[in-house]
Amino acid sequence: MPDQDKSTSSNPSITRQEADAQGSIRATLSLLRTAKMFLEAAYLQLPDPPNAEDMGEGLIPESLAFSLRGSLEVVMADHLRPAMRTLRSAAKETPERLYRDWQRRQRQKESR
Repeated sequence: MPDQDKSTSSNPSITRQEADAQGSIRATLSLLRTAKMFLEAAYLQLPDPPNAEDMGEGLIPESLAFSLRGSLEVVMADHLRPAMRTLRSAAKETPERLYRDWQRRQRQKESR
């Protein structure tokens, strides 16, 4: 028996549920952009302590501004930006691109 294509269609289409989910992802991205603006505004309201380097090295106690700025930096750089990047990709994903990617991976497997 010949190998059969594991895909149900060479021209997949998007379902209503998938389209709705991508719409929810886009709405979430909008909310995250708004949250990012608020976080950036909070960050800019806080002064950079003149002795921040000593605080960072643990030579003197941290000020509240130093601690808050650090928390905001971590959230924005380590959590929010990567989450937004991932969700942007998901919002743009298409069945066609996924199928082409699957085909590429199959060709790579065959060439090994």
